[in-house]
Amino acid sequence: MEYDLREQTAPDARERVDELLTEIHDAMPGPWSFDEFRTWLSRRRGVPVEMRPRPDDQHVDTPCGWTLVCEDRDIVYYPLDTPETRARFITYHEFAHLLFNHEDGETDRRTLVEQLAPDVNPDLVKKVFGRTNYDRPEEQEAELLALHLLRNDIEHLGIGVRSTNPRVATRVGRALRLLRGC
Repeated sequence: MEYDLREQTAPDARERVDELLTEIHDAMPGPWSFDEFRTWLSRRRGVPVEMRPRPDDQHVDTPCGWTLVCEDRDIVYYPLDTPETRARFITYHEFAHLLFNHEDGETDRRTLVEQLAPDVNPDLVKKVFGRTNYDRPEEQEAELLALHLLRNDIEHLGIGVRSTNPRVATRVGRALRLLRGC
């Protein structure tokens, strides 16, 4: 069975992603670098976006990326020991949560912060996002926007998506065709 993101994503999510992409392209017409995008995101949100790599320990219960929305900054955690394209996609997914100003849905935020980011004061954290439950509409929006943002890197910045695994290469090809409207 072939996976088609257009069939899996709610129409209102696609509409919200399209509106946000228009805003992004109006603010930054033409190819932009990851750092330029992060700077734009910081200005748009009014706080710095701090990047923190972490070991990619592959624990089942640990999200592969997460974001802490604090009073004075946003902190995005991304896997260190993973291919650049995967790390970038995870980061863009987290950026999407920030751009959409999603609610975190976490009931025990303090415990989660203490487990994932023990160096951050939990009293200063307003929201926590982690890539875990992909059935939520917020996750669908974040995934779709992340695909579009990653396309900029692939098509304009030469960040390659190469794999010797035929299944991975097939999935990437399908995603790129979807983004091009093929």
